Amino acid sequence: RLGQSKTINLDLFWTISPNQDGYLSFSVAGREPTRADFKEAAGDSDATPEKERLYDTELGYSLRGAKFSFGANGYLMYYNDQLVPTGELSNTGYSIMTNVDRSYRLGIELNVGLKPVNFLEWNFTLTLSRNKIADFTEYYTDYDTVSWESEYKSKDLGSVDIAYSPSVTGTSDINFRIRKDLEIHFMSKYVGRQYFDNTMSAERMIDPYFINNLRISF
Repeated sequence: RLGQSKTINLDLFWTISPNQDGYLSFSVAGREPTRADFKEAAGDSDATPEKERLYDTELGYSLRGAKFSFGANGYLMYYNDQLVPTGELSNTGYSIMTNVDRSYRLGIELNVGLKPVNFLEWNFTLTLSRNKIADFTEYYTDYDTVSWESEYKSKDLGSVDIAYSPSVTGTSDINFRIRKDLEIHFMSKYVGRQYFDNTMSAERMIDPYFINNLRISF
């Protein structure tokens, strides 16, 4: 079926102590292109999407205490024929997707929770990753503005970042519990540099950004 995904998992969990756990996971997943992927790529035989295959290995550890918690998860996600955005949009605004032969995501996710006193809790996360296409070829149309002739060209860019995949992200949530039914959250989020397409062009880059939000829950 279009857009359907299938997953096979092998998971190992072990209890190190009453407040410590670890796990090792390996999974194989397949994802079919969606109807929109086919529709937006119609007429371009080089962009017509194929199903992607993912091999995901993860190793994790967690520690829990009365005033402190910690978790770490390392992962390697290796893809065959991953569906990635080309950076182009269709006439109706959909992202046009295409396959790349070999790509991967390698990273670590860290989670820390602190509760020094009953009315204050701080939870923050940090993700560090490499998100790479192993050997990317850019296809583009070169226009001659004098004769208005066009030529379809390609350029081998080697190893590049996957579009919309920042290498650093982080979140923070500081929660002040004023009373049982009143909480104030100060939430922050950081997202590192990322690109609109897979060429790593500075002209098509989203600068790193940092945002804050204040939420009152009653």
